[in-house]
Amino acid sequence: YQSIQPEWHLHQLVTMVFQDVEAQFIGQNFTEDMLLYLTNFGYNETQIENAITEVTSLFGLQDLVEQPFTALSGGQKQLLAIAEALAIHPQLLILDEPTAQLDGPNTDMVIQLLQQLQREHRVTILLVTHKLAELALHDRVLVLNQGTIKQSYATKSLLTDQAVLEANQLPVPDTLAIITALKQAGLPVGQLADNSLPAFTREVARLLRRQQHA
Repeated sequence: YQSIQPEWHLHQLVTMVFQDVEAQFIGQNFTEDMLLYLTNFGYNETQIENAITEVTSLFGLQDLVEQPFTALSGGQKQLLAIAEALAIHPQLLILDEPTAQLDGPNTDMVIQLLQQLQREHRVTILLVTHKLAELALHDRVLVLNQGTIKQSYATKSLLTDQAVLEANQLPVPDTLAIITALKQAGLPVGQLADNSLPAFTREVARLLRRQQHA
């Protein structure tokens, strides 16, 4: 394919997971889809089998590879779509609402796996999302409105600033709302490192210790 279409090499460097996972697959099940997908990149049968084993083990999806897509839930298909996109070890992974159909535990698992990919394999991730928790994967956030980029923020600056979140009509985490209220009440609290409960607990504990020694 590369001799006929030089741009085919780009598809080995950049992969995408669609928001509509139904559009992601062309086979009847994951094994068939991976066979069709990886054959296009010159993978032989053994390499395809190894790739299926590798990506499904990351998500614990080994039992789903032969099941028809029509028998799977939306969340199961979404996990398989992400697994398939990782099969060729892309340098850039584009994800469009990758956890929209996943519950909390599976969302956390996907985020942790993507963070691992960034650390260990230097995969660049471009992610489209409405979930603030997923933004922790990124160094910068682009805020779009009606298809137009309205603002660019360092991720921490966006996630830990209630005024910025409200200005962009984004939900304010309870941890940040409480810290902001304490600041407005005149208490000497600092900026949260992030909006997690551990970060919030550390800052409140620091405030209490400071008050005790005042």
